[in-house]
Parts: sequence; C-alpha cells; structure tokens
Amino acid sequence: MPSSSVTHVPFILCDTMGLEDGVNTGLDVDVATILKGHIQDKYQFNPLMPIQPDSPHFHKSPGLKDKIHCVVFVIDISRVKLLSDKMIEKFVVFRKKANQLSIPQLVLLTKVDEACPLVAEDLKNVYQSHYINKMMQEVSSQLGVSLSAVVPVKNYYQELEIDSQTDILLLNAVVQMLRAAEGYFDDFYNPEERSE
Repeated sequence: MPSSSVTHVPFILCDTMGLEDGVNTGLDVDVATILKGHIQDKYQFNPLMPIQPDSPHFHKSPGLKDKIHCVVFVIDISRVKLLSDKMIEKFVVFRKKANQLSIPQLVLLTKVDEACPLVAEDLKNVYQSHYINKMMQEVSSQLGVSLSAVVPVKNYYQELEIDSQTDILLLNAVVQMLRAAEGYFDDFYNPEERSE
C-alpha cells in the first residue's frame, strides 16, 4: 500500500514501572516477557516474582500486535549525572535483551527547560544549548545508544494551556518512536536485508 494512502497510524503507548537502583526492585524480572508480548494489560508486576506461564495474565501465543516494537527510556536530565553504576548496569541488561529481539530503543531526556536557562527562555534553543548537548552525549555514552536516539523534551506539569514549542518537541519524540517502530517492522518483514 503506498504511504500516501495512509490516513492514520494506530499506535499504543504502554507504560511500565521503571528501573530502580536496588536488587529485585523496579522492572527487573519481566523484561523479556514484556518485550515478547506475553504480559496482558492490567497485570500487576511483582518485582520479587516473575509472571508464570500458568498465570491468567500470561499471553501464551502473542501475535505481532502484542509485542513491543520500540522501547523508550525516560530520564530526567537532572538525574543523568546521578545514575549509579547499578542503574547503568540495569539499562545495559535491558538493552541487551531488547537488542536480542531486534527492538529499537530511544531515550527521552525530560525537563530540558529546567536544566538550561537558555532553553527555559526559548525552547527553540534546545539544540543550540551546549549543556543539553553535553547531557545528550553523556546519556548516549553511558547507556550505549546512538546520540540520534536521545530526544530532548519539555514536560507539561503546571501549564493550563498548551504550548506550541513544547508540543513540537513532544511530537518530534513521537515521530522518532514511529520511525523506530517502522524500522522494527522493516526488519521483521525483510529479515534477509538485516543479515546482509
């Protein structure tokens, strides 16, 4: 089907508990199960015990629509320098599992307006800010993702009205997610191209 005939793009954003510093805390145990599409909606995660195949929330035969097509890590820019070695290790393990399944990954770097006065003054400066660029490079290096996979965004948190500049950054993030997912489908439907 030619892309010009596409009138809408259906997508679902799934949110899970985050990665946490401690052992058996946060999203430690169910990562591969989630990525492969075995966990049904509304499942209550238990960091101490992974979901079992006999659970009513375990999807035994997930289809393509049940699987994760792009993983997005969300990191507060003010916490980039505070990432512990344990947290970085958890990111690396998570990324390794996603890579084994050929699932692309992005990093949303949030609260960029709070991190840099230049950006707070005008969001259009986000890609001109040396500080934001430095933090993007640091995240890229620490987590092992390409710099192009690190996407800066501003959060809505106290605004009563929408802001076009904030929306542009957020929509750019969604576009990056859709492109990454499209790459997943390209690899899924054309595996011979990936192996060349």
